[in-house]
Amino acid sequence: MINECIDVSEKEFDVVIVGGGIAGSLIAKQLGIYGKKVLILEAGESKHMKYLDYQRNLDLYYSASVKSPNSPFSSNSHAPQPDELDVISKIPYMNSKGYFIQMGPTPYRSDYTRHLGGATLHWLGTCLRMIPDDFKTKTKFGVGLDWPLTYEELRPYYEQAEYEIGISGEVNDQRELGQLLNIKEEWFGKEYVFPMHKIPESNIDKYLSKQLEGKSITFQGHQYSLKVTSTPQARNGIPNMKYRYRGEPYKPVGAVGNDFQGKRCVGYSSCVPICPIQAKYSALKTLDSALKSGNVTIVSKAVVTEIKVDGFGKVEKVVYKAYTSNNPNDFSLYTAVGKIFVLAANPVENSKLMLKSLIKNDLIGKYLMDHPFLLTWGLSPQLLGIFKGPGSTSGIESLRNGKFREHRSAFRIEIGNLGWLWSNGAPYSIINSLVFEKNNSGKKLRESTYDMNQRQIQLGFMLEQPAEATNRITIDRREKDSFGNLRPIINYKLSEYTIKGMEAAKQTASTLYSYLGAKECTSYTDDDPGFIQYNNNSYAFSGAGHFMGGHVMGTSIHNSVVDKYQKVWGYKNLFAVGCGSLPTTGTANPTLTLAALALMSAKWINNSLEKEKITIGVDK
Repeated sequence: MINECIDVSEKEFDVVIVGGGIAGSLIAKQLGIYGKKVLILEAGESKHMKYLDYQRNLDLYYSASVKSPNSPFSSNSHAPQPDELDVISKIPYMNSKGYFIQMGPTPYRSDYTRHLGGATLHWLGTCLRMIPDDFKTKTKFGVGLDWPLTYEELRPYYEQAEYEIGISGEVNDQRELGQLLNIKEEWFGKEYVFPMHKIPESNIDKYLSKQLEGKSITFQGHQYSLKVTSTPQARNGIPNMKYRYRGEPYKPVGAVGNDFQGKRCVGYSSCVPICPIQAKYSALKTLDSALKSGNVTIVSKAVVTEIKVDGFGKVEKVVYKAYTSNNPNDFSLYTAVGKIFVLAANPVENSKLMLKSLIKNDLIGKYLMDHPFLLTWGLSPQLLGIFKGPGSTSGIESLRNGKFREHRSAFRIEIGNLGWLWSNGAPYSIINSLVFEKNNSGKKLRESTYDMNQRQIQLGFMLEQPAEATNRITIDRREKDSFGNLRPIINYKLSEYTIKGMEAAKQTASTLYSYLGAKECTSYTDDDPGFIQYNNNSYAFSGAGHFMGGHVMGTSIHNSVVDKYQKVWGYKNLFAVGCGSLPTTGTANPTLTLAALALMSAKWINNSLEKEKITIGVDK
């Protein structure tokens, strides 16, 4: 059942979940299957659950003069969201128009969506597992933080997450990659396959794979193979007949409200920000399934403003503002009561809510991370047939691990299928150049435009960022949005460790373009908001949209906010789940890991409710 602006204070739920994104939806679905009564409070709108309303988002996207990740999803003054276009200058204090208050010294360049479905409404869909060494970077490399659990503990939940999301991929590619990454543990089970076969490689994937065959690069005396690997991703492909989950084959899930649509990816090249047919996974699909249990209630347009705790470390209720219009004074104040409370919003919103509610832990908001993204671009000597398929179908993953991580960050390389669209604004920027700088017109303009656009190569380097306490989310009770809620304050800076990784990434890009016989066209200017100078060289980074940290997990209240089940230390029935719990970023896009952790938490929450025992033991 989905409702707007209702009072649920007279009802008691087993679990109250704040946030209807992927973490909240997975937990709600699992608990609903277990027979638990679950309430989801979503700050944004829920209209995307209706097929025709989802399709109307396409009109917003088409009509937007600037195509950003949030352009298909209308802004909401009651649940404001950051936008990557908010960062208008490299000087943080000039970023006055956005939801974030950026205190710098480096701008945080990512955004998220406050609508039911969360960031999965506009993500690319890349679903990589972290590698075992990512769980122990402090022990292995002397950098960042260690996890309180091992890869082996999380592996069965990775498998469950790959089923719940519906992953297309080739597991043998991942096993071969594991050998290149020196993974000694069993990364994937011996008989394991993904639910669906991989999305076919694009033309540019095949070109790079052929040109780079047998090529390598040397870091600190060690050679690393430049191997192109297909990317596991959350979009419907062809079901793998060898796959079984609990004895059942995989059946692709189509569009919400119209299961005849979206059973196969058709390559519209619009994965970011919006898949027109819903072949790409979004949390809407999990929410739709969760509602069918009859045990899950969703209340949208409900902005949770405070967590109420008794004197014994037990959450009694949460307070939320329910609104029906854009009038800032048009709202009702309600409460929701449950046995267990789960904060499943974006890490910024989770941290902001805990800080406002005076949850006792000095580490709340600290260790904010992202994957700084370095874009590079070049021109191939031949036509490549780009702008087909999803935004990316393969990457160079063989540089994600190595002894070099003692000195600088690792990175993965995303091979783009959309030319210079992100990096250079092509094809529009190309047309402007051809018309106004080279005076092309008519047939010559058409031929030149086609030639240049079909030879474009974009290689994106997604950089590891270690946890640092100075990168953090804070609040100032004087700083409020138009609805009277607090705005997040972001303090952010890239460390020299990450910038050294950026330097190595740019050097790698130059080597790759040389191997490809391509002309490198990458250039950065000091007008870029993410502009950085290091060792007399210039770089400019973008955000990956991967908010991590803010309520990191660890072994005690002295080094973390939550334990390995994502229960908040010192509180008997409060959880903070999602990417905010990650103590390291590694080089894997984080959504699959978020999903695995959410499923692990759901199992523990259910077991604790079954036993009527809320605590794991004594908090240290």
